[in-house]
Amino acid sequence: MIRICYLICYLSFACLHAADDVNLSSQQEEAIAQLQQCKADSAPDVLYGGFNEFCKAFFGAEHESLIYKHCGDKLKLIDAGNWTHASVNSAVIGFETNLPAQCIVEYGKGSSLNQKTNVAERSFYIHVHYLKNLEPNTKYTYRLIATDERGNTIKSKKATFTTKALEDYIAIPGDMGDAPYKLTEKGKRYLVTQDITCNTGAFIIENDNITLDLNGHTVTYGKDATEPVDGIVAHGTVNSQRKYMSSGVQIVNGHIVQGDSQALQANKKSTQFKPFYLKGGDAKIAGLSVSYHGPQIWGMTFDHPRGSIEAHHNVLCDKGGLIKNRHGAATRAIGFSKWKEEFKGSLHHNLVKRTRQNGIGGVTQLHHNEIYVDSFSTNSFAVQAFSKPGKKAGDYTNNRIFGTGFNPYGFGWAHEDYKVSKNIVHFQGIDVSKRWHETWGDINMLEAMRVTNYGKGGQVRNNLKYTDNLIVIKGGQNCEIRGTGFFSDVSIEGLEFNNNTVKVIALDNKTKRAGCVSTHGHTKKPDSNPVWYKNNTFISNICFIRFGDAYAKGHNHFFQNNKFIRVGKNPNFHSFQWGGSYWSYGHRLIDSEFVNATHNDVYINKTGTKSHYFIQWSLAIEAKPGYQIEIKNKNGEVTLNKTIDTSGKLTAILNQCRINPVKTDSTEINEEVLTPHQVSISNGGAVIKQIEVTMDKPQTLKL
Repeated sequence: MIRICYLICYLSFACLHAADDVNLSSQQEEAIAQLQQCKADSAPDVLYGGFNEFCKAFFGAEHESLIYKHCGDKLKLIDAGNWTHASVNSAVIGFETNLPAQCIVEYGKGSSLNQKTNVAERSFYIHVHYLKNLEPNTKYTYRLIATDERGNTIKSKKATFTTKALEDYIAIPGDMGDAPYKLTEKGKRYLVTQDITCNTGAFIIENDNITLDLNGHTVTYGKDATEPVDGIVAHGTVNSQRKYMSSGVQIVNGHIVQGDSQALQANKKSTQFKPFYLKGGDAKIAGLSVSYHGPQIWGMTFDHPRGSIEAHHNVLCDKGGLIKNRHGAATRAIGFSKWKEEFKGSLHHNLVKRTRQNGIGGVTQLHHNEIYVDSFSTNSFAVQAFSKPGKKAGDYTNNRIFGTGFNPYGFGWAHEDYKVSKNIVHFQGIDVSKRWHETWGDINMLEAMRVTNYGKGGQVRNNLKYTDNLIVIKGGQNCEIRGTGFFSDVSIEGLEFNNNTVKVIALDNKTKRAGCVSTHGHTKKPDSNPVWYKNNTFISNICFIRFGDAYAKGHNHFFQNNKFIRVGKNPNFHSFQWGGSYWSYGHRLIDSEFVNATHNDVYINKTGTKSHYFIQWSLAIEAKPGYQIEIKNKNGEVTLNKTIDTSGKLTAILNQCRINPVKTDSTEINEEVLTPHQVSISNGGAVIKQIEVTMDKPQTLKL
């Protein structure tokens, strides 16, 4: 009965990941063609329009069934994501759904629900809606309505808010003249009363504890600008104790739009034409919608952060393509720079509709964000960790990341104490090799999670934990795919990848450089600390593990209690690959389960004869405390000699076989069988019993 149930479950799982993964619809083919026509200098609406159609064609639960398994089958509103801010003539409401959905907010004065907001351009998990043309000091009722990709609709309970009174604010423009408007009165609240378009910057906050409420309005700055200007700048005052440092600033509820000009298009610095810039700390930024497109630009810049900084329920949309210099500051949606002292930073429930390079990061708490990467250069990281030697990187949970393009990554690495859990990374690879001028390194390469040590290595990356994440990467047109690319090194300790699901699918016969895992590291460091992969599920139609590739070749990657599932009928499939023109060895596969695949199916592409991996199984031994256990392999080599402790239990990891290439550039492998094993049990030097065990599965000996 148990076997029948297992068979039914397995068949259902196999059908879930059948070969139809490789069949593109006409909508998807058209979306690929449209995105490939988008160039770095294309018009902003063309760039975003092409990417938006691509997202609709490839991302979402209906395009990947594992999303339902990870997020739940039924659409829900997540209460922890709810946030409401009422201004004088407007309100902004942010909320979250467990599945991608299109949403509206019904609302009205008193108890009526006679008005509604517009739906977004595609389905999202994070939703930010603006309710406009409201009356001051008035009670309103509202309700959230969400519809998933299957057409299922849910509604929230009714809730209320009351708008503020106009007399509580200083009005902008009011009698403040023309932009840029300087906000100088400490502790005051300023309210924007109309849409604003200016050739200059829009607002300069020059004191502490100031609130700027955009009141749902749109502010377009730098239109026809002849010199660098910024949208919102908060830098405090020269008369403060901290020179040119803001403190206690709050900015909420409105739209910042970057205007176009010849000066903007000629810009080469990330520090110019900023939509939003804050220098200082103890700030809260929420409900801002920021649209920008200029070359080399950040959407939100937090400079010299200190105290507490929280940014939530913001929407950022990068409509540009040009990147003058991908290094250093480069281009990103939300970033922190010049960190000089301890600060508490939190980024949550933000929606990045598109970024051409980097997304968000630089804080220790980063959760429930949604980020879309349309990579136009090497090293486009959706999330970059807070990373300082001796400092905890923090927790990065429940984020959803989607992307395509030249070289997108989901999560970068950190120095110490980095926890990445319960996230989704879903990438789709196509040929966009002409987007960026570099002809070396990463071209059309997509990778969900990466840990890298450069040069001779030795950089510290300690206690990095990746758990309960979902990774799905599909690609065609000869792109390269890596689910994970983790380095082993003598300076890296506690790097673990546990309880994750990784699915990698090659969509055509041209796409062969793909695998759920690439074992990176330094070839001249055989004593590198191990990277551990435990209790994961790896699903692929092309390859589970690539032991080295053109980027890096590492040693000592250990896999324990993992399930390897082959799907589809791709003729290029192999369980494992060796590559990179150098050896890669010391790898272990412990207590593995293979479905439609085998442990000795290896494709060899330029590796040395030293390359090898072991197939191993656990032998659990139960005996009286004090008994001595000696185990020898088939060749008579002692592999274990220990005494049973007071628990009465001992576990040995024993080799079934060692697999290596027959010779350099050979397509043949040598499988050296190292079992059966002889287990000797002694007490006081006298052998009590000897048992022969063949280690081709996990076993238990009760003595």
